[in-house]
Amino acid sequence: MKKALLRYALVVTGFITALTQGSAQNDGYHCGSDHMNHLAREKYPSIADRERLLEDQIAQWIATHDLRADDEDTITITLVFHVIHNYGPENISDEQILDQVRVLNEDYNKRNADTTAVISQFQDLIANCHIRFRLAQRDPLGNCTNGIERIQSLETYIGDDGAKINSWMRDRYLNVWTVNTMRDGVAGYAYYPSAVIDYPMTNADGIIILHNYIGSIGTSAPGRSRALTHEIGHYLNLQHTWGDNNNPGVACGDDLVSDTPITKGHSSCQLLDDACNPGIVENVQNYMEYSYCSNMFTLGQKARVYAALQSSASSRSFLYSDAALAFTRALQEPVENCAPKADFYPDRPFVCIGDLVNFKDNTTNASPTAYSWTFQDGNPSTSTSSNPTVSFTSGGWKSVTLQVVSPGGNDTKTIEKSVYVSEDWSDSGIINENFQVFPNLESFWIANNKGNNNTTWRWTNTAGYDDNYSVFLNAYSTSGANVFDDGDSDIDELITPSMDLSSLSNGTFNFKFAYTTRAIATADITEKLEVYSSIDCGKTWTLRSTVPGFDNVAPRFDLTLSAGNSVEYFIPTEQDQWTDVSFNIPSNLQRGGVRFKFVYTSGSESNNLYIDNININGTVGVDELTENSFSMAVTPNPMSGNGVLKLSTNIDEALNIRVLDLTGKVVAVVNQSRLKKGAYQFDLTNYNLAPGIYFVHATGGVLKETIKFMVTR
Repeated sequence: MKKALLRYALVVTGFITALTQGSAQNDGYHCGSDHMNHLAREKYPSIADRERLLEDQIAQWIATHDLRADDEDTITITLVFHVIHNYGPENISDEQILDQVRVLNEDYNKRNADTTAVISQFQDLIANCHIRFRLAQRDPLGNCTNGIERIQSLETYIGDDGAKINSWMRDRYLNVWTVNTMRDGVAGYAYYPSAVIDYPMTNADGIIILHNYIGSIGTSAPGRSRALTHEIGHYLNLQHTWGDNNNPGVACGDDLVSDTPITKGHSSCQLLDDACNPGIVENVQNYMEYSYCSNMFTLGQKARVYAALQSSASSRSFLYSDAALAFTRALQEPVENCAPKADFYPDRPFVCIGDLVNFKDNTTNASPTAYSWTFQDGNPSTSTSSNPTVSFTSGGWKSVTLQVVSPGGNDTKTIEKSVYVSEDWSDSGIINENFQVFPNLESFWIANNKGNNNTTWRWTNTAGYDDNYSVFLNAYSTSGANVFDDGDSDIDELITPSMDLSSLSNGTFNFKFAYTTRAIATADITEKLEVYSSIDCGKTWTLRSTVPGFDNVAPRFDLTLSAGNSVEYFIPTEQDQWTDVSFNIPSNLQRGGVRFKFVYTSGSESNNLYIDNININGTVGVDELTENSFSMAVTPNPMSGNGVLKLSTNIDEALNIRVLDLTGKVVAVVNQSRLKKGAYQFDLTNYNLAPGIYFVHATGGVLKETIKFMVTR
């Protein structure tokens, strides 16, 4: 959760909306530049002054230069692509990015084959901008790079300025961020140089765009491959051909370029349209249009771009300087082979024993030529495949190691908790948890920090419903990926142990929560809390409850209490700051291997969330004593130093009785001899068990029984 300083996702100068994901004939896009520039000026009035000053400089430069001779030296701009992803299709390949660089170099150097399709009225105006784009070969720290970095973040689903993570120095690099989704249906945007001169807007300089508008291959298509050409035009101070009006087709307008006729703009390819000035055909095929047939810049646009590149506004004149290119080594030939940075992820982070898991290579900085995988308790235990498929033979967290080799070197990465494997028996029976004893939030209960940030579920001994113990989510946290990141839509999950509910009927799931919000207006309370269940080790989850009123939290509390709207760090101090939640457990969950999951999705004004007294109530059936009966118990429970395991069985089986800690590690083997029918008692004192929670797990034939006990000091 990150506090909002700025979240100006929509304050944009190029604001592209995808009309369709279909064929090239329909892959158009729309902008909202006029409206959003007004918003930017309203928030930062100095932008309007900066814009006027830059326009005066540009006009003066254009008046004294003639670019029609087409003999300019080529300008080289260094690119870096930041792929913001959450292990989905938005994690596009290096090949797709390289294809986009190819398209840019064709478009800005008049090498695109479709210039032959430009109508005769504009053939003599097609500009060769002499701008070359190269991927960085050195990062800001001077390390070898291929100009592509991959960053896992839930910001990929938001796609605003908060998703502009790890910006590289803008006086040396043109930053491009690719994401999965953008708010309000936009597909990308860029700021004019005049909008990002001053802090904090300096941190927003660059282009953010949907992954499926990058290049012509992979997740994109040829009809969407010119979107970045368009956005770089905005970055270099080009307006839409109809000017700063919000959308094409509304009113005739001017883009401050002498050779692009006055136009309303087009979202279709009406090549001979002359609606604004009859007899003067409009430049429908311009890259700064929204027609699906864009294939040119004009000479006047080229002059405007060059004028912007001569200005120090937002470091544009430094971007292609000899010093910048020497630093980024963008012109170095041959391209250096960098050492790879090993990385990987499983397609399923929670599985059952024997389930297949596909591991995906996510190595950056180089393309590996050889792979060496090692899987703890894996089947297979090793692999040389780039994306192997593995199952696991035992429960608990599994360590996975990947070593990659490329011409530039090698690298190794180990993830100690790569996959959590559930045993084929339930961790516990029906839970009644008040968190008086520290819960292991890594193995028994599982805290899943989806955003991989400092906000996560924790145990606290400072606040609870009827004592000082509960679990809480530090949603008040103020740190973010950048100055614009307000923490909206961060996701944190709390997963219960695997339970055996086979003896339960008419069950209810109950818990208490305490929460407040920093929001003042109800419309700003966007956070939510949901509860899900799974019976297949987390492969699929079914929504069981959207906590009533949670998306309208403030009215649920007496505002005279600290649980009302508060900008202070929330700690509940009174029982009436807690709310009860209960829902029925359906009959299909009367079985073993049941887990529940709390999912909290943050808002931009979140505060801390506490959960306590998680209980399952209902009718618990007791089987009649039969010939094949079994029972066991630890007494006393909790035990302090001394304790015994009592076992009674009518089953003539070879029983394996183990004591496990919260991580699933076997800490004691109580008996492996063949037990005859009868009653037994085993002293647990001699096992020197440290304080904590343990499980006794008994197996034999079809028998699988587990009980929980506690050791105190």
